[in-house]
Amino acid sequence: MPLLRLGLRQRRGLGRGTGHRLGQDVRHVFELPLATEGARQDFRRQQTVRALRRRPARQGRDARRPVARHPGWQQRAPAVRVRDRHSSRGRRPRLLLAGHGQRFRPAPRRARVRAAAANLLRQDTSARGKSAYREIGEAVPQFVLYNQDGEVVPINRFRGKRVVMNFIYTRCPIATMCPASTQRMMALQQAAKARGVRDLELVSITLDPAYDTSPVLKDYASVRGIDTGNFSFPTGPEGTVRDLLLQFGIIVEPGENYLKHTL
Repeated sequence: MPLLRLGLRQRRGLGRGTGHRLGQDVRHVFELPLATEGARQDFRRQQTVRALRRRPARQGRDARRPVARHPGWQQRAPAVRVRDRHSSRGRRPRLLLAGHGQRFRPAPRRARVRAAAANLLRQDTSARGKSAYREIGEAVPQFVLYNQDGEVVPINRFRGKRVVMNFIYTRCPIATMCPASTQRMMALQQAAKARGVRDLELVSITLDPAYDTSPVLKDYASVRGIDTGNFSFPTGPEGTVRDLLLQFGIIVEPGENYLKHTL
């Protein structure tokens, strides 16, 4: 840092009996930092470097990774982990859904794909009007939903396979309805496996998407010991599910603490 040397000259008396002449010249030299803009920046940079402290993180695998802190960091920004092992790999943060322990991975592209498919299904349902119901022999409508693992499931995924599809909801209290339908699907899965049928896909779409989220459906399958390798439980936006019900001819009416529906 540049220094400015200042010399001050004064005359002073040192008093009698000291052996020195009165009025002795005394020179004081002071060195003061020259306050230039560049000097200020250098000074601040040096102070910041000196103030940085490396502290080990204390969580899991990052226990050996240092943390850089700056004086007053509570008012400026949180501590930053040095060379985070995820930052260089382009991984997205994962949010934990409380109560279920399932990881939801934000994926804007997938959300756009699902929204576009829902819009096309809505237009198709509206265009069909009162004839929205698809007769036997007609092509299945195009749609995109999420399965019990939160993965995007387009209908094209089942192209070229034998597909058995039904509609259920996890809170169904009538043993002869949804629970019985699920048991039949499980029996069919086991029979197909015993006979070596490998191109079978079982799909149970929820009637109650507001409650039957992916984690709820995963718990539903887990409690019953269902093999989800070829047995999926899709859910999605209420509008998409409503359009599918219309096109598949499923009637759903709200009842007292349950849903009245056809099979």
